[in-house]
Amino acid sequence: MNSRDKRSQENAAFLDNLTSFLSDEQRSLEDVKESLREQGIDPESALQEFRDILATHAPSWREKASRERQKVKESLGDEPTQPNRSREEIVAEIKEVANSMGSLGAPIVAGAYHSRFEEASEDDLDSLLRDLKLQRDLLRRKQERGNE
Repeated sequence: MNSRDKRSQENAAFLDNLTSFLSDEQRSLEDVKESLREQGIDPESALQEFRDILATHAPSWREKASRERQKVKESLGDEPTQPNRSREEIVAEIKEVANSMGSLGAPIVAGAYHSRFEEASEDDLDSLLRDLKLQRDLLRRKQERGNE
């Protein structure tokens, strides 16, 4: 057995033990924290470290999207920040960007997402708007390169 296989087995055993330990219905959160303290581990810092590791090695879809958005944003330069806008202004701008993307050959029917607009939070709408703007800017650059 090579060292990589051994490490994989050790990791799997560790995760099995961790799952078993945490899923014990007899054990309360305070019991878990107390057990960690008895071993000289600060539960709060251990939890934060665990979250950081998960964010790095097993990011959620939001974390992945945020990282990708940041990469594209850095490659395009800074986007001017908008003052706090009303929900209606954000939705109108989403529709405007979606329409402009259609003229670039990538139609997006914003009306199809109308019910989602009503359900989405302002943060989610703002995130959607930023994503659409980045996609539009990438399409424009691609077309400009094609016209050269």
